[in-house]
Amino acid sequence: MGEHRSHERHVRRPGQPLVVRLEDSDGLIVQRYVGPVLPKGASGKKWQFKSKLDGLQKVDIIDKRVSLGAFQVKVKAKRWFTSEQADDDAEGTILVLRFGTQCWSHEATLKIDDEEL
Repeated sequence: MGEHRSHERHVRRPGQPLVVRLEDSDGLIVQRYVGPVLPKGASGKKWQFKSKLDGLQKVDIIDKRVSLGAFQVKVKAKRWFTSEQADDDAEGTILVLRFGTQCWSHEATLKIDDEEL
């Protein structure tokens, strides 16, 4: 009898639901339910959301758990909220991301008001 071997390298996970929110000392600034985000590429370790509309424009998620035990997340938004809504500085503004069963929060690293553009 012949031997059977599987040649599948990686099983791709289906799209995971994504929620992105910003909050500061006054509470919720803005939140967006993106919905399922599909994998990007064949590795099954990268996901991406993209939009050209004002608001949340791009979210990149890379699974780095094998080497670092963490995920790398990059978020880009334009004209998603007013400077009055987000009146704290970047260090006082928290980004919260829920992706599938994972949840992360981190201080904002950069805030540019419309007046500075």
